[in-house]
Amino acid sequence: MQDGRSLQAWVWVVAVVGYLIVPYSAGVLGVGLSLGSALGGMADEAERTAGAAAGFGVFVVPVLAWVISLALHHERRAHGQRALDGVVLNWIGGLLVACLAVTVFGAYGMPRVNEYLERHEQASIEDGAGLSEGDPQPSARPTEYTSAQVAAEAADKAMGLLRNDSWENLDLTDATSSEAMAEAIGGSLPDPTTVHPLPLTYDADVAAHEGTPSHPHGGRVNLRVTVHLTMDRGEVRGGVTDSSTTTDHESCWGMRVHTSVGITDVQQIDCTSADSIGELPVLKVPSPDMVRALRSTAALDEGIAAKDAQHALRDALQDDDLVVARAGVALVIALEVHGSCAVVVREPGQEPFEFLGYRHPAQRACTPELYTDAPGVRAAGRVP
Repeated sequence: MQDGRSLQAWVWVVAVVGYLIVPYSAGVLGVGLSLGSALGGMADEAERTAGAAAGFGVFVVPVLAWVISLALHHERRAHGQRALDGVVLNWIGGLLVACLAVTVFGAYGMPRVNEYLERHEQASIEDGAGLSEGDPQPSARPTEYTSAQVAAEAADKAMGLLRNDSWENLDLTDATSSEAMAEAIGGSLPDPTTVHPLPLTYDADVAAHEGTPSHPHGGRVNLRVTVHLTMDRGEVRGGVTDSSTTTDHESCWGMRVHTSVGITDVQQIDCTSADSIGELPVLKVPSPDMVRALRSTAALDEGIAAKDAQHALRDALQDDDLVVARAGVALVIALEVHGSCAVVVREPGQEPFEFLGYRHPAQRACTPELYTDAPGVRAAGRVP
């Protein structure tokens, strides 16, 4: 058996050769071969053998050196040596082996894991997995959809498409009269072929309208939507031809329109009251910063002067740039929220609200004038 001093020498030889000399030489060889392939060279048998040797030197030799080093270290401790240098070398070798393991997994393991996950996801899609409870569930047999189900889905999707595209419809968001706002909505309804794959048409008639997009609380529009569904067959689910019954189905929808954001708060309403503008809940949830601004504004005395309100709100919101002004009896606050201008308005006896009836300023400053200069605000007599 080797004595302790000889074992120490062997530990250092294995470490230097296995951790440094061989991996470095093999790495240089591998880089040279890679450059040759990148430049268009054809690898012959000798180069393929050299490439295999380079891979062995980079990935296998350090692992073998670490195992041998651990064995030699064990022998040294059996001879009574403290072998602190061996401990350090073993830690270095272990970290090197861990790095190699991560590299190998990233280069060879992850692509195969991703490939497996993609195959699994594709199989799930083909089997119909991932559908919501309201979606047609997968079946090998065609399904006959009832008129009410298809019509309700079509009307809901049509209103969603109308809302999504509304913010960039200048005829709608810049309408200066209630009639023009309603006409713009009627002219921007989505094509039926984009709403549902089954053969249907629909009519969306304006039942009532009020205000304009630049009005303090926005414009209001009620729509009466009638879906006309004919008996036919069509591909609703991939590879399966389904059928539908014939019917007409009516639903009514209320919505708000604002200059800044287009249509908001789209929701189904009772058709018996759709011909008049009634209450409509606000669906949009304010951001935490906007909630703080609204609560801080609500905490002010109703008769407070604009200058005093500005000082109080700057302290409460830690915002030295917000500006407060009086617009008639209303208190108007302009401030930055998430990098964008926001306007908060408080009228006597009412809760503060976020005003969205202005075009977002590009070069214009974020000031209360965004409220006082809005055509709908002036038309409503909210400013002197």
